[in-house]
Amino acid sequence: MSEWNRMRKQNRNLESMILIIIAACFLLGGWCDWNALVKEKAWIFINDIDAFSLTILQIQASTATLIIAIIALITGNISDSYMGVSVSDFYLNIKPWKLKQKMLIFMLLGFELIGALFHVLKLYNCVFGVFVATLAVILLSILEMYSAFEGRNKQNQDIEAYINYVLDSDTKIDCKLDVYQKFVLDWKRELDSQDKQSYEKYYEIFKRCMLVLWDCGMDKCMSAIEQQSYNMAYSLLGSEKVLVKERGIEFIQDVYDILWGCIYKCNVKNQGFSGKYRKEFSLFSQIGADLMQNMDELSIESVERRMMFGHFTDTVQRVALWLGNKEENKDCENETKNKRLEYKFSSEIIELHSFARYVGYYLGKQQNKNNTVNYRLWSVDLKYRNLFSAYNIPEERQEIYLKSKLSIYFGYCYGMLVNGQEEVVKQGLYLQGMKQVLTSNKYQFLLYLTVHCYVYYLAVRENDDCVTEKIRHSARNIWEDPKIKDAFLDYLNILAENSQWINLDILRQMENVMNGYELFSQNGTSKVMMIESVISEFYIFFVVFMSCEFNLPELLERNVDDSRMIWYVSKANEKTTKEMFTELFKMIYMENKVDEQIEAEVNLMYDSFEKAVKKKHKERRLRSAMESQANYETNEEEIGKKIQRDIAHRLRERFAPILVENDDTDDVIIIDLLNISDYTDLVGKRSIAGYYFDIDGAFLRGIERFLLNKKALETKNRFKDFENDKEFMEYLSANNQYLLFGSQLILKNSNYKNRAEFNEFLDKCKTIYTVGELNGIALKEDSIQVCLHEVKVSICSPSIEEENVNYNEQTGKYYYSIINGLPVEFEKDELIEFLYNERKVIKVTAKVSIQVNEIPVGTVFTGRSVHE
Repeated sequence: MSEWNRMRKQNRNLESMILIIIAACFLLGGWCDWNALVKEKAWIFINDIDAFSLTILQIQASTATLIIAIIALITGNISDSYMGVSVSDFYLNIKPWKLKQKMLIFMLLGFELIGALFHVLKLYNCVFGVFVATLAVILLSILEMYSAFEGRNKQNQDIEAYINYVLDSDTKIDCKLDVYQKFVLDWKRELDSQDKQSYEKYYEIFKRCMLVLWDCGMDKCMSAIEQQSYNMAYSLLGSEKVLVKERGIEFIQDVYDILWGCIYKCNVKNQGFSGKYRKEFSLFSQIGADLMQNMDELSIESVERRMMFGHFTDTVQRVALWLGNKEENKDCENETKNKRLEYKFSSEIIELHSFARYVGYYLGKQQNKNNTVNYRLWSVDLKYRNLFSAYNIPEERQEIYLKSKLSIYFGYCYGMLVNGQEEVVKQGLYLQGMKQVLTSNKYQFLLYLTVHCYVYYLAVRENDDCVTEKIRHSARNIWEDPKIKDAFLDYLNILAENSQWINLDILRQMENVMNGYELFSQNGTSKVMMIESVISEFYIFFVVFMSCEFNLPELLERNVDDSRMIWYVSKANEKTTKEMFTELFKMIYMENKVDEQIEAEVNLMYDSFEKAVKKKHKERRLRSAMESQANYETNEEEIGKKIQRDIAHRLRERFAPILVENDDTDDVIIIDLLNISDYTDLVGKRSIAGYYFDIDGAFLRGIERFLLNKKALETKNRFKDFENDKEFMEYLSANNQYLLFGSQLILKNSNYKNRAEFNEFLDKCKTIYTVGELNGIALKEDSIQVCLHEVKVSICSPSIEEENVNYNEQTGKYYYSIINGLPVEFEKDELIEFLYNERKVIKVTAKVSIQVNEIPVGTVFTGRSVHE
């Protein structure tokens, strides 16, 4: 039996006994009055019974005030409380069972009224019975209130017993929430004056409240835990006392430990916790900034004694992953589900990223103050073999958890590197974690590779405007350290046995992690972004080095993204790529080798890389060409007809002033309108409208050549034969040449001063400008009639001779540049098939007849010669 139940049982027994006494007094008084008045029997005779009754009433009225007096004695404690429970309220209303002090006062007032009534009715025995009942009530009040004067310790014990009872009982959840809230308010007032024992006692009660509310399984309970945890954490961190501030650091960690313990317990017992709470728990995202400010105000010794970075960040992530995630629709794609889950706890993870980067800044600041930093303590979190263990994480959320942990630990290393704390990274990540590890998982390997790449970026690649001398020194302290090189190579030996982890997804994840960490000049207004290229070149070297050094050719096969890496093997960049390989080889490889040996190995590495890239690019383009050809063949006839219709419609619309539907002439000519080579997959997709200007020019030139051959056109130079624009206009008017075709440079005014007058003249003309024609043609109206009989479209694949292909007689191979600067080796039949599939030559001709009605029909105006 609990202490509170024991006390309540005593109170219940006492109140029951008093109620029995009161009932007995009323019954006995009534029975005596009945005997006296009806049977005229009495035990005791009183001469002046009326006066005696009145005296009893006076005494009763006087003694009734004792309860008020007793209550008044504890009014000095009216503002006192313990663990959120008011002392006066506890003794007046909480501790009594049914007969509260308020109820006792009402009973006494009622007894006075009843006694007076009995006196008027001359029921004197009843009056005496009421008097005895009054004394019983006063006795009950005295006994219940007596414990209030037994001392502070007794009061505290009683209140603690009550709180434990409320938490353990089946009382309504609102009652528990009320006790929790009042407890926290009281604890906040006591923080600065608490010793260790008192603090721990309050903390245990707080923890019990959390556990009790957790078991309730309601979102409002989780909201209460979050709110009260924030209130306590904020009060602890904001205290003026150093000890209380230190407790604040521990408190935040303890809260997450408690929650993770609850989650873990649910999982172990298979209670189906997933989805139990839909309320996020975002304590750290709210209090993180205060925690960092608090650490700035404390000594390094205090923080090192209280803060456990690795354990804390891991617990926050685990809690964030389990809380606030609704059950997703099982029909949703996994990728969509992961995005939703990642969004749910992003605020906590974002704050963890900031905190991880801040730790390096904090240690650097302490070092600048000449405080001793315990590097072993801060590096220990980087050395664990199971650093990326995902135990007790839902299977569908493990990738999210591991990715966020990777980003947090990279941010942790970044903070150390840019704040002069590289010893933490050296000791933890390299000399202990990387050098001693026997095996690891994919994400641990990814952390090692990403950090080493970023060290390379800081030490070698970024320019001095963005990287300060101090940061550069920290990075080179790692990059050039022989022990680090040895540790990295040892790890590569281990990695060679787990090479299945190395794939292009590693490259993408490296970019996702590092993209937000590019440095910028404090004074510069612009910068060439380079972090992605640094990651690419480092990853390329890493894969090529592993492939060649450990005889793993399959690494190149699955790690070549030709669309991204083809730039590195083009003729223009071959020298740059080899220089990059040489630089990284010297910085990573430990064996003593002369430059000639290094050059030979680098050439072998480059040849392997180039061969793999070209092979992958060739395979991709061959597949793409086959798909393009297959798609083209399904619409081949329609594509030709569409081009034919579009061009015919364009010519009829554009040259309507001289075109007719039918004619009787036999002067039929063929005009070459278009001859282009295009990719198969673009034929039909790309609109022929992009070539309309060329088609217009070719059509006009064909007509021009025909008329010149017929000697139906006069020829003049626009700028030599006419002194000014006015003379040019007079010539056109005098010869009735108001149909103008051709180059705008020829047909427009040459002097801007004549623009208004020339434009007025052009309003009388029908003018059609064609970009593809260099000359200008002026025709008389109805002087010629052009009939467009048909447009023919021919689409075929080019031959080897039509393309820029090199043939090597010694090898019998053909070398064709799929893209500029990248000649790829082909067999003859293979190249013929590839060209057939990938490219198409489009030839368009127009069959027209031209009827000349008079000679000359007009004038062709040429421009300035090329020598002028």
